[in-house]
Amino acid sequence: MEKRCEGLIADLGYRAPPIPLREIARAQGIRQVLFRPLLGDGATEVDGDGFRMYVKCKKEYVASWTQSYETDGGISLPKRTRFSIAHEIIHTFFFQKRHKPVSRLQTKHHKTIGSLERACNIGAGLLLLPTQMLWGELDEIDPFRPADLLKLGRKFAVSPHVLINRLAYLGGWSSERGVIALVTHLDGVPRIEAIVQTGVSGLFPDAKPNMPAKHLIYDPALVVYGGNQFQVVHNIVSRAESEKATQRCFVACKQIYKQPSTFLMTLKLQERQETASHSQRSGSP
Repeated sequence: MEKRCEGLIADLGYRAPPIPLREIARAQGIRQVLFRPLLGDGATEVDGDGFRMYVKCKKEYVASWTQSYETDGGISLPKRTRFSIAHEIIHTFFFQKRHKPVSRLQTKHHKTIGSLERACNIGAGLLLLPTQMLWGELDEIDPFRPADLLKLGRKFAVSPHVLINRLAYLGGWSSERGVIALVTHLDGVPRIEAIVQTGVSGLFPDAKPNMPAKHLIYDPALVVYGGNQFQVVHNIVSRAESEKATQRCFVACKQIYKQPSTFLMTLKLQERQETASHSQRSGSP
């Protein structure tokens, strides 16, 4: 799938983010993209020997979103809408096209459909954040600085959630050790919505999507837990070769949405030190 996505990007001559989606859709035989009020985020159906795509949109935005898609290829559309379009484009990869496309809706088993949807989510990330472009941009930032990550997301016109999942699929995106997580307050509990870890195997085994954020790090002074600090320094005790070791961990967070309250959180680890148990705090940037 990655080679196919990269091939589409290369064939259309796109060399820098953000990626326009209109011409990619056309290259995949999508003749129309219609913005309509829908229950789901999007859908694609057979249209002769091509496709017709429907994308969720409130009635009052249909005209402006259609104009945006036609004039700039969808660059100015909301980030979630861009992801929905990219997701539906990837669905066309799985249609049979000997004579005319065969609808993917013929796939009935829920496990098969779930697997297909996950594949399309991965593919959407590959289209919106092409590998070579992403590597080039990562070289210019500190991936454990929330402000840098948000700037990177804006450059590619993707949400923090999509960016984190893309980094998880990319792998090896940093020579340093740490974690990036999206944390959302649900029913009063900060929960991990998306997470990517690099070089910290075994340190945070329960830090997974939908789990409480305390499984990653807990400090009541952090704004994510109701405190007033945007940065803290922790000493994390772990085991190295059956012996306890301490690693200094720099934690930073930034609120990105108010409803629901959502934070981008990063943890950056230094090399192991002597065992210690206290934590240090620094003020809001």
